Amino acid sequence: MKVHKIAVIAGDGIGPEVIAEGVKVLEAVARIDGDIHFEFTYFPWGCEYYLEHGTMMPDDGLEQLKKFEAVYLGAVGYPGVPDHISLRELLLKIRKEFDQYVNVRPVRLLQGAPCPLKDVTRDQIDMVVIGKIAKGSTQAPVIGFLKASRRKSSCKREFFHGKERRGSFAMRMSWHAKWGKV
Repeated sequence: MKVHKIAVIAGDGIGPEVIAEGVKVLEAVARIDGDIHFEFTYFPWGCEYYLEHGTMMPDDGLEQLKKFEAVYLGAVGYPGVPDHISLRELLLKIRKEFDQYVNVRPVRLLQGAPCPLKDVTRDQIDMVVIGKIAKGSTQAPVIGFLKASRRKSSCKREFFHGKERRGSFAMRMSWHAKWGKV
């Protein structure tokens, strides 16, 4: 049985509620599938943590997260903490450190789950949807720098580079999985 180690940062506001329900879904998936198991480790980082400690996460926070296969991050934001603090000191730090530039969503039919498609079996449903991570969150530092320097052509190149990078990622995934289709 494959054990997936997940770091959980529930965040603030509605974040903990949404994350708690998402954990329930993952646990149900594990029960239905039978071949996977999730091990969750919770971190109290977010804006409330910031108000208490003066930082969104400890200095070794990124090192702690490197021990996990994934980071399950909830919404962050809290009255009294400017948005740019949570964006730069938590979300962007994590995305930059782990080179997160693409949203990967695997789609498989789980053992025992009903299929809404007629006459389709479990082995026929195996795909991955590749998308972008929210543009504003990942591009904010680049845009700020480029606006200050008035280099609009550089800004356009950065956006096209992101599309090219996601496309290349999708092609590599297809090639390695031997799907042959993108």
